[in-house]
Amino acid sequence: MVKKVIGATATAAFVFLAWVPQAEASAITVTGGTLGCFAVAGGCPTFTANPWSGTEYDMYFYGANFNQLTDIGGSAGPFAIGEFGRDNDNLSSSSPDLDFSLEVTFTLPLGVNGSPATFSTVIVGKNSGGGGPVNVDFDNTPIHFTYSGGGGSGEFYFSVSDITGVNKNTTDPGKRHTLFGNITGATFTPDVINPNAAAVPEPATLVLLATGLMALSLRLRKSARKS
Repeated sequence: MVKKVIGATATAAFVFLAWVPQAEASAITVTGGTLGCFAVAGGCPTFTANPWSGTEYDMYFYGANFNQLTDIGGSAGPFAIGEFGRDNDNLSSSSPDLDFSLEVTFTLPLGVNGSPATFSTVIVGKNSGGGGPVNVDFDNTPIHFTYSGGGGSGEFYFSVSDITGVNKNTTDPGKRHTLFGNITGATFTPDVINPNAAAVPEPATLVLLATGLMALSLRLRKSARKS
């Protein structure tokens, strides 16, 4: 009987030492799409998937959908979120400033409390005019999003890169300039823990319990030898 107790005690100690809580993954799937709008004098009347700047710049934006899974560190990118191209009109040295507004709509993860199902942001880029290849200088500050839905909640940061040197005759696929997005700091925390599941002890508690079981095992061995 003592041998059975000793064996069971040693087995339990081994199980508890090997039982460590799993690390919480921060990988999430971020899905969405982009629209755009050009405005020479500021303001943006309508967002569309394929806006045109007008004859002064003869520039196009080509919106795109994206579906990205962040790594365990909570990052994804750079990944394509659209393209720019210019037709064959020449720019003059007196070309005015050109503003471009990028609308990014996220469909996954869900918005705060799952409502609305989608949430958006607008990021503005500017070209200083004056002729030459077109640059779109975006505000590169990461935008902070929080979400709640799908069994948990979390956050992530989204930013875009600048576009430089868009020359004429670049509207054909393969000649366009790709706009890239980046996601950082993505996290996910489950809403609730299954109340029927066994509680997972902290590592320090496991060590203390295993030590106590080992001590009990040694005492039982000594008692067995004396008897």
